[in-house]
Amino acid sequence: MRFAIRHMLLCLWLLALPLAGAAAEPSAAALRFDELRHDFGSIREEAGPVSHTFRFRNVSGRPLVIEQVLATCGCTVARYDRRPVRPGEEGTITVTFDPRGRTDTFHKSVRVVTDRGRSITSLFLSGTILLAETPPEHLYEIADEVYLDRLALPFGVVRHGAAPAAQRLRLLNRSARTVHLTAEVEGGGGCLGVTLPERVEAGDEAEVAVATIDAPGYYGSLAGRVRIGVDGVPSSSAVAVYGYMVDDARGVRTADAPVCRVEGGYLNFGQKPRGTRLEHRFVLRNEGRTPLIVRKVETPPFVGSDFAGERRLQPGESLVVKLKVELREAGGVDADVCVITNDLKRPVMRLKIEGEVR
Repeated sequence: MRFAIRHMLLCLWLLALPLAGAAAEPSAAALRFDELRHDFGSIREEAGPVSHTFRFRNVSGRPLVIEQVLATCGCTVARYDRRPVRPGEEGTITVTFDPRGRTDTFHKSVRVVTDRGRSITSLFLSGTILLAETPPEHLYEIADEVYLDRLALPFGVVRHGAAPAAQRLRLLNRSARTVHLTAEVEGGGGCLGVTLPERVEAGDEAEVAVATIDAPGYYGSLAGRVRIGVDGVPSSSAVAVYGYMVDDARGVRTADAPVCRVEGGYLNFGQKPRGTRLEHRFVLRNEGRTPLIVRKVETPPFVGSDFAGERRLQPGESLVVKLKVELREAGGVDADVCVITNDLKRPVMRLKIEGEVR
């Protein structure tokens, strides 16, 4: 009899497990946003912070309060009303990004938490920062009394077939001697070239030009470093170059262009101990009228991908890409996986990986 009772209780407990698991699952999004992404385009560093307002509607059927808006870094802050939002009512969240002291393109996100943590919506901001002119007192010394006015060059997106993009540096020789210059490019996929004078007289200034080279067959990151040599000694401070080389857009009509859509493009792993290994899958789908060419999937060092070589997706066709994430170092994680395609409007798509490693 006792065995029968224990057996019955065990069966009831096992039957209850799926129900308990279902109760723990996050509910559907309680707030419906008009948009989840905003691209600021090109913004100037010296202009200071920029803001965008996201609008939403409460579709949950009950009053809700925005409990938290979590940002990935201190450069991004959110302003919102903490009063309850009634069913069917609208509200706003204004997110501000501060570009000062930052370089290149930026991709930031905030997470909107409601319904006691059961509903989380991620909002994304992006853009390209045009660096401010460096005042004379902030020059960078690359050799004894030899200075550069910049150590970062953002190129953004550069297309094959277009005119070379160029960025210029100002070199100041404040020494009492004539200096001889050389330049070495590290990285950049063979797509970067440097033009500079062979020598600069004492007290003179010179221009150093870094320009893109249309290297056939190369697609992806232009991340590289330009190291100026003074009197045969390479500088320990290199000029960082950022950007992407993407497909030629000449002759491509917007109506007929391939369109890349991503599913599963956001991974927030929460808090995990160091050494944890995760797997994540995302889907690329061609929703355009002509073939979508997936050129490359670029991952940070702690992420691996099963994508190998280029893939051509016909209209309506999909591709599943599997990522393997190894959490090696403690601290916050805010990283991007970059997908390079021939999508006309968005040739570079970033998939966000966030979380905290204990």
